This record gives sequence, C-alpha cells and structure tokens, in this order.
Amino acid sequence: METILYKKTQFNILIWVISVPVCVVLVFLSLKANDLSLSIFNLVFLGFLIVVNLIFSRLTITLTNKKIEATFGLRIFKQQMDLESIKPENIEVFKPSSWYGIGLRLTPKGKLFNVKFGKAIRIETPDKTFFVGSDEAEHIKDLMIKELRKSDLS
Repeated sequence: METILYKKTQFNILIWVISVPVCVVLVFLSLKANDLSLSIFNLVFLGFLIVVNLIFSRLTITLTNKKIEATFGLRIFKQQMDLESIKPENIEVFKPSSWYGIGLRLTPKGKLFNVKFGKAIRIETPDKTFFVGSDEAEHIKDLMIKELRKSDLS
C-alpha cells in the first residue's frame, strides 16, 4: 500500500500575468479584423496559449513510500522514479542555471521540470534521471533519505 509522504503543487502566476493581456489583445484583434484568415489564426493562437498555460503553469511533486513523481498541469507530462532504485548518495539539491528557463527543459544534466527559478532536486540512477525544480528541494531530499533508510532496515 502506498503512503503519501509529501505532495505539493507549485504555481507559476507569471505565465498567466503575461498571457492574459495577450489573449485579450488577440480576441480584440479577431473581433476587429476584416480578414477571416487573420481571425482564425488569432483564435487558434489564443487556444494554443490557453492550453500551454493549463499544462505548464502548475507542477505537482508527490513522494510516496514507493516512488517520487512530478507532473505538469493536466498530467500530460510526467516523470517518476521508484524509490527502490535510488541510493541516498545519488540525490542532490542544487540551483540550476537561470539560462535553462522554466517549463519542460532539456538540459546537460537531464530533463528538467520546473515552474519557477530556484533550487531543484536531481536523482540519477544508471537507468534514468529525475530532475525537478522545487522551493522545498532540501525537505524532499530529507524525506526521501529517511524513507530509504527505513526501507533498508526492514
């Protein structure tokens, strides 16, 4: 049976602050445009912006006694790792470069999931890498190490 040890959803309000005015302008331009193709383009772009915001403005990190998981907004993009494949020495907390940006990013250190700048937790095993930004990265690391040590004792 899985027990949830940690679950937190992080939000990126900035993406909405930037996108809402753009959406308002797109709707206004679509209503005023005499060209049907321009109106259709604006409305398609508006729909695209809304979908991107719904997906990438929210990141949920869940740690159970069996796995760690990170999912974006509508759970379309997800990464997870079983705790049994993790060694405590393979868990690191550091601050990724701001050049990596926010969202789903391919970086030299692996695929990064984040919704804001700051610290990240990175776990590397021979099979895969789990790399997620979190303002509570140290807390997640401590909980994982505690759970890994508990399962080693059993």
